[in-house]
Amino acid sequence: MTAPSSPSSSDTGTKKGQKFWLLGDVYTCHIIGAETENKYAMLEITSPPGSGPPFHCHSKETEGSMLLMDNSRFNMEMTSINKTAAKPGTSLHLKKDIPRTYKNLGNSTGRLLVTIVPAGFKNFFAEVGIPIDNEEDFFSSTYRWICFFCRE
Repeated sequence: MTAPSSPSSSDTGTKKGQKFWLLGDVYTCHIIGAETENKYAMLEITSPPGSGPPFHCHSKETEGSMLLMDNSRFNMEMTSINKTAAKPGTSLHLKKDIPRTYKNLGNSTGRLLVTIVPAGFKNFFAEVGIPIDNEEDFFSSTYRWICFFCRE
């Protein structure tokens, strides 16, 4: 039996199971680089209706994404060079340096399972996202703040 490897610099600030909120979506780290010798990491993205990141590009990482399903009304547009109207079960391979985004076009929350090669990019979420210990409490308090600031 071998001892578990210690987290490397590419895992700084990120723990297995840790959740981060960023731009409306929740990112959950399921497999971290310390478990794979930094060869890959896997995370799950929970995306509410209308949500998705801005158009962006990864200069070092390749992504593999699969649209998971909780509700058949969920539909997502995953964009690289060509638009792909994704249905549950759709997989997409995105090489580095290809601009990309996704947007939840449906009326219900959707989920993406994403593998990032090599590991390390997920630290972005730890650096700029908001850590979430309890999703229900987080969204309940966030909703109260939005209501407070947006009231007439």
